[in-house]
Amino acid sequence: MTDHIIGIDVGAETGIAIYQGGIMTTKTVTLHGNDGSARLLHFWHHLHRYHPDVVIFERPFARGAAKRQLDSFVTAIELWAMTNEIRWLGISPSTLKKAITGHGHAKKYEMIAAVNELYPDCPILDDNQADAAGLIHYYLTAGSSSHRDPRRKK
Repeated sequence: MTDHIIGIDVGAETGIAIYQGGIMTTKTVTLHGNDGSARLLHFWHHLHRYHPDVVIFERPFARGAAKRQLDSFVTAIELWAMTNEIRWLGISPSTLKKAITGHGHAKKYEMIAAVNELYPDCPILDDNQADAAGLIHYYLTAGSSSHRDPRRKK
């Protein structure tokens, strides 16, 4: 079983969950900067603080400029994971919600309540943290067999 997992819910308010040694911790990181490039650089530097075995992230659902910005964060995660030989997995918001609450259109408050129930020793303060912790739960219970391993030959 993988020991060190990071879950990331990308956005201007990025939720990060860290699972190591059976203990879950979460936090929300505000990505600072006046434009998308500055926020992406802040995110990139933040990623390099971690050295997990696996990173799992929510593939954002957005349109227009927001989609382009969020897609750049996903690309940064994938590039960081590949260059550091970290296994990675991206899942859709509806897949995450269904795995955690039982239905793919769960509201933010439903995700927070469900994750707080799953991890009562890890207080979840917002929906970003709930999604990040939910991603790790998804990986531990259902997603570990479908991860992308950059060391595996095609």
